Amino acid sequence: MPPFYKTSMNAVIAIDDVNTKEAVSTIFRMCLPECTLNYSASDRQTLNMVNTINPDVIILGCLKAIEYTRKSVRDVRNRSTAPIIVISYLQNSHTIQELIDCGADRIINQPLKQLQFIASVRALLRISYKP
Repeated sequence: MPPFYKTSMNAVIAIDDVNTKEAVSTIFRMCLPECTLNYSASDRQTLNMVNTINPDVIILGCLKAIEYTRKSVRDVRNRSTAPIIVISYLQNSHTIQELIDCGADRIINQPLKQLQFIASVRALLRISYKP
């Protein structure tokens, strides 16, 4: 692992779609095996995890209405400075701009591309890492 990563990391994954959640988990296990994955089943649980484990990266799914996702991103951003990646089926530029304005650091569109996803995670970890 390059020296700009922590030796152990925590990720919070809050994705409703089972296939997307499994794809993200598989990518993390293959490419960042030192990262502990913490799965959330609700917004309340996500916020509790953000407060208690201080994650290094937060992955949110955007399968619901954009208003709901904007609120989720805003709530998480108000509690954490960790990079937030939103995985979304919504691909119009206005939606992407809205999510970034709410606090998302990166929007990854479905279908999930493994190399793009892991490159984004690594880039955000590198940018946010403070030794």
